[in-house]
Amino acid sequence: MAKQTVLTSERSFADLVENANIEIKKKERLVGRTSRELQRHFDDYEAEILIANYFRGAPCMYTFLSNGMVSPTRVTKQLYVSIGNSEAMADYLLKKFNLPSTLTGVGHAIALYTINEVIQAKDTFCYYPIQGSHVCPRPPDSDTGESTAMLFDSGDIANELKPVTMASHNIESQLKRGMWAACLAFVEMMEIQSSALQTEIKRLKQELDERQHD
Repeated sequence: MAKQTVLTSERSFADLVENANIEIKKKERLVGRTSRELQRHFDDYEAEILIANYFRGAPCMYTFLSNGMVSPTRVTKQLYVSIGNSEAMADYLLKKFNLPSTLTGVGHAIALYTINEVIQAKDTFCYYPIQGSHVCPRPPDSDTGESTAMLFDSGDIANELKPVTMASHNIESQLKRGMWAACLAFVEMMEIQSSALQTEIKRLKQELDERQHD
């Protein structure tokens, strides 16, 4: 559906998820189950979906529950959202960072750290290997409404986690120094040529220097 659709509004991509869910349910109803069996099937295969894309240079983030009867819900007034059975623990960890912006590289590194910590807490539904990705505006023109997504395999994730975990064994004391340094190193490693990103990198370096002199 996405390949054949032009984004005309901030909801266009999220609406595709709802439409796809409707089409899947239509096909499942043709299998020949009773109404009770059908409902049990939808409950057993319920999915919570996080939807993210850029529209005219602005980030759009939605959540969607496959068993729900409402349109995807827009996430507003916060920089992140956690989904899944461990969302409460993930939110607890993410609140410690108090990030001032949605810088892609820093967000990606912190997401990897958070997932790793959830697994280390022996959550029975979360396990290795970690799979990660991020979405950013398509450079150099971010006003077209186009987005680009990057998916990293488990080998890449393992390598990316090393500098983050090394700097965050004691997260309470390292947040202001080690974790920021690790995130900054990750951002520079990405080598994304974007004027907005380069500006953020300079700001982060300046803030890191100020924190280290405190």
